[in-house]
Formats: sequence, C-alpha cells, structure tokens
Amino acid sequence: MITKGYLKTIVFLLGIIFFLLRGLCFAHTPLLSVEDNKDGTITVVGGFSTGQDAAGVDILVKSRATAKILWKGKMPEDSQMDIKIPDEPYNVIMDAGPLHVVTKQGPPPPGGFSIVASKVKKETTNEKMSGKTKETTGDFFGLSTTAVWAVVASIFVFGISICFLKYRQRKKSTQKD
Repeated sequence: MITKGYLKTIVFLLGIIFFLLRGLCFAHTPLLSVEDNKDGTITVVGGFSTGQDAAGVDILVKSRATAKILWKGKMPEDSQMDIKIPDEPYNVIMDAGPLHVVTKQGPPPPGGFSIVASKVKKETTNEKMSGKTKETTGDFFGLSTTAVWAVVASIFVFGISICFLKYRQRKKSTQKD
C-alpha cells in the first residue's frame, strides 16, 4: 500500500534526479565533416547536433607523423571553409573546448602524399561507414563521457532510493501487525 508520505518521497527523489539531469537537455555533440574536393583542397564543415553553427571554433590541421600543427584557423560565420591538403598524412581537428573535440583523418591529395610518414602514431579511431574518413570523439550515443556518468550515477541513486523506500515500507507494515 502506497502511503501519502511514500508518494511524496518518490516525487521528491524524481525531482532531484530531473534537477541533476537538466544539463543533458542542452547537451550538444560537435560534428565535423571533411570532404575531398579532388582539386588538392578539402572542405571542412563544422557544427553541433543541436543545429548551432561552429563559427569561431578552432580548426587545426595536424601531422600524424610528427604531431606538428600544419595549419590553424577559426571557423568562419558560415561554418564552412576550404583548406589546401598538406603533403603528409594529417588529421583535421575541430576544438570547441573541453569534451568537444572531434578529430578526422584527412584524405590524401590527388597524387598521394609526397612526404611518407614512416612511423605514423597509432590512433584509436572509429572508421566511418563510408570508409573515407576516420573519427575520434569522446561521445557515447551523442552524450559526452561526463553526461554518461551522470546518467549512470542518477540511475544508481534512484535504484538505491527505491530499495530504501521499499525496506522502510515493509518495516512499517510489520510494525503495524
């Protein structure tokens, strides 16, 4: 039997959980597209999963062999830019701040790379279905690692709270008998 006090406690706990998870409603995932123009340039398009543009976000072109920054700039107002393809294997990085960094492997120029990297650093990457680019993000189903841990912790706290409330209810019902 659910008592009025028990119901109030459940509503209170749900309110706390929703309060803690409210930030996830505004969470957004950075998106980066790197397209080969077949003319020695790439088109880089950036944005966020919420539809927000990436104007002003840092874009880096970094050597995969030496980790040297080959090109650096900021995304323009339309969140799209053309960049000359370097002569060595490289990654394109969109850095929108902590937990909002996306890295994609850039395509080679039409004649291939003239500087061959003998020791390209090993990278943890997820190959995109098209096979053209590789992507590395700290995301899990569109949520950042921090958001995932917040969800897991909230579910755990909610489960413990329900167990505690059921224990209390059983204890009260046995005292009445």
